[in-house]
Amino acid sequence: MALPSSIIRYDTRANQPAATAVAAGTLYHVTDEPYTIERSSGAAWQAYSNAPKIVMASADESVVNDTLQNDDALLFSVVANEVYLVELYAWFTAATVETVDVKYTFTFPAPPPLSLSRPG
Repeated sequence: MALPSSIIRYDTRANQPAATAVAAGTLYHVTDEPYTIERSSGAAWQAYSNAPKIVMASADESVVNDTLQNDDALLFSVVANEVYLVELYAWFTAATVETVDVKYTFTFPAPPPLSLSRPG
């Protein structure tokens, strides 16, 4: 299910519309301010208390076989019928360029509508 663009918007702070110009409940991700998501009350923009949740691994994890496994640190709970924006920044190293073979997957309790993109 695609969400209407009027519910979740994103752009720079300078291009943020007035809170009175959008429907109450509209979310706005300020792209030039780290981790800033606000919700319109219909009169003013307010910090959105449910965002963001930052999940980080505190140590490197070395995997030497081809079997996918769950990461012990990179996980979080989700609630049914909610919308989530997930950004993953991951760095991988290998002995040589020829040995790089990165595999990843995301798991959910039920198949969600999912949009996946990557730079490059």
